[in-house]
Amino acid sequence: VRLIYHSTPHRGLELLVPSFEYLAEKYDNIELDVYSSFNLYGWAERDQPYEELFERCRKHPKINYHGTQSNKVVREALTKADIFAYPNIWPETSCLCAMEALDAGCLMLAPNYAALPETAASWGITYQWTPDHNKHVNMFTNILDNMIFTLSEDKEDAEHMVIQQKLYYDNFYSWKVRMPQWEQMLQNILWERDELK
Repeated sequence: VRLIYHSTPHRGLELLVPSFEYLAEKYDNIELDVYSSFNLYGWAERDQPYEELFERCRKHPKINYHGTQSNKVVREALTKADIFAYPNIWPETSCLCAMEALDAGCLMLAPNYAALPETAASWGITYQWTPDHNKHVNMFTNILDNMIFTLSEDKEDAEHMVIQQKLYYDNFYSWKVRMPQWEQMLQNILWERDELK
């Protein structure tokens, strides 16, 4: 069972790593790919507080730390992953990582925090967010444990759901759908402006 985390480190990587370390003792069939660094934005200096966490990833035999990679590389990795493991602690207004993961066919586990439930649109598995990191990581780990067990025993049910999920994301977040909506909104703004003159 392949897990992936492909967001900046401050969004929950410090919760994911101990959770994965615990589960890696229980399951020999799991692996985690971590694509995480502020270098994505050219802010390599902001990685410094997370260097110890990155080193933990590098040293773990079942964690592949990739740092910053191109979007093309990350999106290819998403197609090979089973679970987007995202114990998010950052209030998102939208989540491109979730959109890309769900569109690629990953199951998603994340808290019901900020805009994540809306972005997941009932496709992701969400749990009650808490600011208490110990409670958060315990909830996340318990649910992730169940997901890994289920996928290890029977991937077929998940594959059927992922087909429907992909159809939804291919349509709902498609530029073929979004472009006319943006054009209409901009035309309405121009029309209203002209009406006010």
